[in-house]
Amino acid sequence: MAKILLVGYKGKKSHLTQAIEKGHSFDLLIQENAYVQGYEEVFDQVFTVQSIVDYAEVITAFESGNIPNTYYDAVLTRYEEFVEITLLLQHHFNLPHTPTDKIEAFRNKAQMKTVFMSQDIPCAQGKVVQSVTEAKEYAPTIGFPLILKQVAGQGSSLVSEIHAPEEVEKRFMVALKSFERSDSFVHDSVINCPFYNPRSKQTLLMEEMMYGQEYSIDSFVTKNGIVHTPIFQYVLAKDLGIDDSHLAIRFTPINSLSESDIAHVHQVVEKTIAAMETINVTTHAEFFFDNKTHTCKVVEIAARTGGMRGEMIQQSTGSDFDMAVINTALGITPTQTFVPKKTIGTVYIHSLKTGILKDFDLSVLEKYPYIYHSKIYKIGNRVGLAKNGNKAILRVILETDSPEELITIAK
Repeated sequence: MAKILLVGYKGKKSHLTQAIEKGHSFDLLIQENAYVQGYEEVFDQVFTVQSIVDYAEVITAFESGNIPNTYYDAVLTRYEEFVEITLLLQHHFNLPHTPTDKIEAFRNKAQMKTVFMSQDIPCAQGKVVQSVTEAKEYAPTIGFPLILKQVAGQGSSLVSEIHAPEEVEKRFMVALKSFERSDSFVHDSVINCPFYNPRSKQTLLMEEMMYGQEYSIDSFVTKNGIVHTPIFQYVLAKDLGIDDSHLAIRFTPINSLSESDIAHVHQVVEKTIAAMETINVTTHAEFFFDNKTHTCKVVEIAARTGGMRGEMIQQSTGSDFDMAVINTALGITPTQTFVPKKTIGTVYIHSLKTGILKDFDLSVLEKYPYIYHSKIYKIGNRVGLAKNGNKAILRVILETDSPEELITIAK
């Protein structure tokens, strides 16, 4: 049976249940301020560190626990903020690993774009802008409308559409201030690693607008091949008539792509995975598909699963997504067939007003029998429009008979 190191944990024991029942065992690496009493009941050993992005501190924690560098059969994470240290620990424990230059590209969307362009992977033209002056000078070269977003991180927070030159300065300053007040270390690069020296911190990326429908796909990558999960379709707030940037709905299965379209998507995603040279990793790729030309452009790819993918894919297909993630980290190609049988979607709700979330009455959801899971985000969060860097209020998962019904209910 395998010994596995999990990097980061947010209390979802369901991610590990089947693997533990099969005899696998887990240790946990977690930052001190994220530790919750009782984690020792789930994990054999829990290593806490003051800073999970301090490679030297992390290695010292393992050495203090007499953990040799051949101890683990796999190192994995489910969360974006731990991707960089996870991929570096695969190096340390002499496991199949991603080259260090590609590790940085996984965490820096500008460098990722450079990799894509060097391998002729279709993507949006863009560059890092470090100042309002640079943003104003670059914007006309790619034309309006355009996109301004953070270089590192996940989700649609701080993604802004800019439609005219006079909007550039305002949107840049809003994005910069929101970035600076972020309480997450999702933007922080690993430090004190002798074989990894990421470039100076970069914040904002400006790129051309991509057109078409936005989708995402998770893929299990081992040396024996790639297994794709069902494609998810995205519905943005603006598609619902809301002047915001957040991803309002994601759902599967889809009926908007033909079999030949899906084959083309798989081909482009596999080329993207090859360019990033990653192995024994579950990837999450986002892309736009143009139904007029039947071609796609890649937005980005991550070395972790998409948000809520385990819950949604298992509910839709009946196959064990979480076990497939663990098998992939162990270098075992998943044998499950991920064929959707139900329409499943996640809906994210933001506030139209800016303020502090004080309370939420869940009874308002009782009239919706389609909801099988809901989560209120942390009371005390600053909430409001995502384009101003604010957090969501509520997330719900819906189960319906068709994509059309799901979108109608979500609205």
